[in-house]
Amino acid sequence: MKIPFFRTRFVKVIEPNRFEFKPRYYDPAKDELAQRVAEIKRENGLDESLTPEENRSLQMRAKFQQKVGASRSSHTNMSGSFRILLILSLILVLSYFLFTNLDRILAGLLR
Repeated sequence: MKIPFFRTRFVKVIEPNRFEFKPRYYDPAKDELAQRVAEIKRENGLDESLTPEENRSLQMRAKFQQKVGASRSSHTNMSGSFRILLILSLILVLSYFLFTNLDRILAGLLR
Protein backbone atom coordinates (compact mmCIF):
# COMPACT_ATOMS: atom_id res chain seq x y z
CA MET A 1 0.00 0.00 0.00
CA LYS A 2 1.36 3.34 -1.04
CA ILE A 3 1.57 6.22 1.44
CA PRO A 4 -0.20 9.34 0.24
CA PHE A 5 1.84 12.41 -0.66
CA PHE A 6 0.81 14.63 2.25
CA ARG A 7 1.88 12.02 4.81
CA THR A 8 5.33 11.67 3.36
CA ARG A 9 6.00 15.36 3.78
CA PHE A 10 5.13 15.33 7.45
CA VAL A 11 6.77 12.04 8.26
CA LYS A 12 10.08 12.40 6.56
CA VAL A 13 12.42 9.56 7.25
CA ILE A 14 16.03 10.71 7.28
CA GLU A 15 18.48 8.15 6.09
CA PRO A 16 22.06 8.50 7.26
CA ASN A 17 24.71 9.32 4.71
CA ARG A 18 26.65 6.27 3.75
CA PHE A 19 30.39 6.32 3.91
CA GLU A 20 31.68 4.60 0.83
CA PHE A 21 35.44 4.40 0.89
CA LYS A 22 37.09 2.20 -1.68
CA PRO A 23 40.69 1.73 -0.63
CA ARG A 24 43.32 1.85 -3.31
CA TYR A 25 46.50 -0.07 -2.82
CA TYR A 26 49.65 1.26 -4.48
CA ASP A 27 52.50 -1.17 -4.86
CA PRO A 28 55.65 0.65 -6.03
CA ALA A 29 57.48 -2.62 -6.73
CA LYS A 30 54.67 -3.79 -9.02
CA ASP A 31 54.65 -0.43 -10.81
CA GLU A 32 58.43 -0.53 -11.29
CA LEU A 33 58.24 -4.11 -12.57
CA ALA A 34 55.57 -3.14 -15.10
CA GLN A 35 57.72 -0.26 -16.33
CA ARG A 36 60.78 -2.49 -16.66
CA VAL A 37 58.78 -5.14 -18.55
CA ALA A 38 57.44 -2.49 -20.95
CA GLU A 39 60.94 -1.09 -21.47
CA ILE A 40 62.41 -4.54 -22.16
CA LYS A 41 59.60 -5.28 -24.60
CA ARG A 42 60.34 -2.03 -26.40
CA GLU A 43 64.08 -2.82 -26.52
CA ASN A 44 63.48 -6.32 -27.86
CA GLY A 45 61.01 -5.12 -30.49
CA LEU A 46 57.90 -6.67 -28.98
CA ASP A 47 56.04 -3.36 -28.66
CA GLU A 48 53.34 -3.17 -31.35
CA SER A 49 52.87 0.58 -30.92
CA LEU A 50 56.28 1.33 -32.50
CA THR A 51 57.06 1.35 -36.18
CA PRO A 52 59.25 -1.43 -37.62
CA GLU A 53 62.15 1.03 -38.05
CA GLU A 54 61.98 2.03 -34.39
CA ASN A 55 61.79 -1.63 -33.36
CA ARG A 56 64.84 -2.44 -35.48
CA SER A 57 66.86 0.45 -34.05
CA LEU A 58 65.90 -0.54 -30.50
CA GLN A 59 66.95 -4.14 -31.16
CA MET A 60 70.30 -2.99 -32.54
CA ARG A 61 70.84 -0.72 -29.54
CA ALA A 62 70.03 -3.55 -27.12
CA LYS A 63 72.48 -5.93 -28.84
CA PHE A 64 75.20 -3.27 -28.83
CA GLN A 65 74.67 -2.58 -25.13
CA GLN A 66 74.89 -6.30 -24.34
CA LYS A 67 78.20 -6.62 -26.20
CA VAL A 68 79.66 -3.48 -24.61
CA GLY A 69 78.51 -4.61 -21.16
CA ALA A 70 80.17 -7.99 -21.61
CA SER A 71 83.47 -6.41 -22.71
CA ARG A 72 83.39 -3.89 -19.84
CA SER A 73 82.89 -6.57 -17.23
CA SER A 74 85.81 -8.66 -18.54
CA HIS A 75 87.99 -5.52 -18.73
CA THR A 76 87.26 -4.55 -15.12
CA ASN A 77 88.05 -8.08 -13.94
CA MET A 78 91.36 -8.05 -15.80
CA SER A 79 92.37 -4.60 -14.51
CA GLY A 80 91.54 -5.58 -10.92
CA SER A 81 93.59 -8.76 -11.19
CA PHE A 82 96.49 -6.87 -12.74
CA ARG A 83 96.43 -4.29 -9.94
CA ILE A 84 96.49 -6.98 -7.26
CA LEU A 85 99.41 -8.76 -8.94
CA LEU A 86 101.33 -5.48 -9.25
CA ILE A 87 100.87 -4.62 -5.57
CA LEU A 88 101.80 -8.14 -4.50
CA SER A 89 104.96 -8.10 -6.61
CA LEU A 90 106.00 -4.71 -5.18
CA ILE A 91 105.53 -5.99 -1.64
CA LEU A 92 107.59 -9.08 -2.44
CA VAL A 93 110.44 -7.02 -3.98
CA LEU A 94 110.50 -4.60 -1.04
CA SER A 95 110.48 -7.41 1.52
CA TYR A 96 113.33 -9.19 -0.34
CA PHE A 97 115.34 -5.95 -0.39
CA LEU A 98 114.76 -5.33 3.32
CA PHE A 99 115.66 -8.86 4.42
CA THR A 100 118.83 -9.07 2.30
CA ASN A 101 120.12 -5.67 3.47
CA LEU A 102 118.82 -5.82 7.04
CA ASP A 103 122.33 -5.77 8.58
CA ARG A 104 123.33 -2.60 6.71
CA ILE A 105 120.03 -0.89 7.51
CA LEU A 106 120.31 -1.66 11.24
CA ALA A 107 123.95 -0.56 11.35
CA GLY A 108 123.02 2.74 9.68
CA LEU A 109 120.18 3.33 12.14
CA LEU A 110 122.22 2.52 15.26
CA ARG A 111 125.18 4.85 14.50
